[in-house]
Amino acid sequence: MGKSFTSVAIIMLLSFTVSCDHSSLISLQNNDSIVGGNALQTEDQLQNHVVLLKTKYTNTIRKSTEISYCTGVIINDRFILTAAHCLNFELFESTEVVFPLAQKSEFYGLNKIIVHPDFSSENLKRDYSKLRDIALIRLKDLPPQPYSSLPIFEYSKRMPENLSFGALGFGEQQGSILKKIPKTFDLRSVSLETLNFNLESPYFEVLQTQRGICFGDSGSPAVVKLRQQNYVIGLAVDVLFDPSRTFERHYDRCLQQSVFLNILYFKNWIDQKIRQLN
Repeated sequence: MGKSFTSVAIIMLLSFTVSCDHSSLISLQNNDSIVGGNALQTEDQLQNHVVLLKTKYTNTIRKSTEISYCTGVIINDRFILTAAHCLNFELFESTEVVFPLAQKSEFYGLNKIIVHPDFSSENLKRDYSKLRDIALIRLKDLPPQPYSSLPIFEYSKRMPENLSFGALGFGEQQGSILKKIPKTFDLRSVSLETLNFNLESPYFEVLQTQRGICFGDSGSPAVVKLRQQNYVIGLAVDVLFDPSRTFERHYDRCLQQSVFLNILYFKNWIDQKIRQLN
């Protein structure tokens, strides 16, 4: 992958894009989504900042229309932040932004989507030092009630290397290819810790052997709390696993390791685009 990983030997680990869950939407109640996570309670304000993204595109191999499911976070009255690979399809048709708490959704075309100019899907597979998997969706109107924006953490030189944070997402509840558990797209949260947070790096890694993000959680915000205020510090973009173990009965691909985009590294780009398009 053009880099050495921290804390674990992952010579055989293969990256797999978390964000895009290319499966049918099944609406069932009382099931997990994030692996080992917890359902958000009604009073939890974090759910007021996170949306479900459904991107319709044409699969050129199957020659059929498909839907990719991702997560996004509102960071400004008019902007949603998510992973670029959730939206960057060659034959893109539209993205539906779903606000579950308001029981409302809106559709957006490419003219409302801003993908980082240096984004490349190839960098998801090998060289994370060149990771630019970040995009913005410009909303037509203010988000419906009770939705509001979640600010990005302000730059600090004293950020700890092993940083505890929470992640929220609509993704799958497990990564075992042999288990048939229905997908629910319920918003859930999980507590995680970075392995190597560095302000000068575009990404950080998480060892998630008991709980963590899974397929469908790309764009899931990494959130820290300081003085009673929640801030975004990262976005889920990838899970890593050993492909040789994929068909082992008890092997869960989502309980190995994950990669998050470091939002602080991209804050200047985000601020510039919001100023230009507001």
